[in-house]
Amino acid sequence: MDSGCWVNSQSGRRKQDFGPKANFKKKKAKLGSFAGMPRIMFPFYERIKRMHKILEDYAPVECLFLEYEPEKGAHIDPHFDDNWLWGECIMSLSLLSDSVMTLSRETSARLEEIPINIPARSLLVLSGESRHELKHSIKKEFAHNDILEVPY
Repeated sequence: MDSGCWVNSQSGRRKQDFGPKANFKKKKAKLGSFAGMPRIMFPFYERIKRMHKILEDYAPVECLFLEYEPEKGAHIDPHFDDNWLWGECIMSLSLLSDSVMTLSRETSARLEEIPINIPARSLLVLSGESRHELKHSIKKEFAHNDILEVPY
């Protein structure tokens, strides 16, 4: 990852993006200059398929290497990832340090938040209710080092 080309992203992050260019309004994706997933990820993809039944048909659509620098206020605002392109699961792999992803939903009475600890070198898979009914975010106070997001 270190040898790749990092670009500055929103919210104090740097990223490397491997995936098609997406037009979310038209729900279309174009390959453009997309040359495929990084080779370093292939053993990881194969290992994921053996982890749980829901992951047997795993085929990545996009891979993001995200670097969070706490001193720059790095974070991700609460959001849903689009279903039409990324499908049933969103995965996050915390590489260098522990982090916390916050799942949230607003009810008529209040904001419900569920903090999910992501220890270094662990994989978090969001599917079902956590994928489709709860927004996910990484708050500034929990943003540390590198997280890899792998939607499919």
